[in-house]
Amino acid sequence: MADDDDKKAERLRRARELAASRGIGAPAAPPAPTPVPPPAARPEPARGDGQAPPRPAGLLEIIANLFKPKPAAHAAPVQTAPGVEGPAFTVVVAALGGDADGAAATYLNQALAARPALKVKALGKVFQLDNLEDPSLVSSVVLNTRHAVAEEDADLLVWGDFAKEGYRLRLATATTDDERAAAFGPATRIELPREFAEPANNLLHAAILAAIDPASEAQKSALRRQLPAAATAAEALAARPPVQMSMPQQRSVQLVFGHVATAAALVAPAEEAPAWFDKAINAYRQAQRRLSRTDAGWEGGLIHKHIAAALVAKAERTKEGAAPLWEEA
Repeated sequence: MADDDDKKAERLRRARELAASRGIGAPAAPPAPTPVPPPAARPEPARGDGQAPPRPAGLLEIIANLFKPKPAAHAAPVQTAPGVEGPAFTVVVAALGGDADGAAATYLNQALAARPALKVKALGKVFQLDNLEDPSLVSSVVLNTRHAVAEEDADLLVWGDFAKEGYRLRLATATTDDERAAAFGPATRIELPREFAEPANNLLHAAILAAIDPASEAQKSALRRQLPAAATAAEALAARPPVQMSMPQQRSVQLVFGHVATAAALVAPAEEAPAWFDKAINAYRQAQRRLSRTDAGWEGGLIHKHIAAALVAKAERTKEGAAPLWEEA
């Protein structure tokens, strides 16, 4: 065994000497492989922004971050549903004469409060007008109702009385111009059944919008948007008043719709105004036909005055073909 080892060593020595004599180096041992560093020790790739790579968070830092307060979330802005407007007009509903328990006034309040454009306030005061032929009484009531509108910082006051036939309502503003077209003076009564349904409610809503005297550009803009639509909704009742309504109630419906249509014509686009004026004049004439022989003479005269005012307003608004309208007025 030792002889074999000696022979191998001798052969290896001779091979090296032979290679040295011929100028050939001995075969080099293969290079040792470079040790691969563990993943945690590997260098991060160079960052293009020239900044040092972030240091990995240690266990203590991770735990500390868990207890840091979270940044407050920004509240999303509250958005109004499209097509829905807030209240544009304040309406005061006075206590009604003949309404001992207040149930009729409550019903009226609830009906109006359902309208998004109206902010409704109750007023526990009764305004009564028993005789329209007493000028001093009429003047006193008109003055008191106008003061109430101003004191309540409102746009309109609904007042009147309640009887077995139903409601007899009147509308008042702080600065009513009795000479303008579609003026809701104390002689304009809105007569509705005791428990009026949607058609009569639509007429009352349209009448309130028509009677309001806008105090700002925002209110004028609101009326231009809302009044024509309200007038359209009220038209069905005026076109065919229910036979269950008394003749004074039917006449009231026609007269009030005449005011509503006139007011709609004044705020509607120019191309729509003539049609609204024609509807107003027709409604006034329908009211005129429902006068009885027992009605006071001034009732017919008042309706004739409204017809003339609508004709004049149409002539001023339409310009074309105004001469015949002026003559008819």
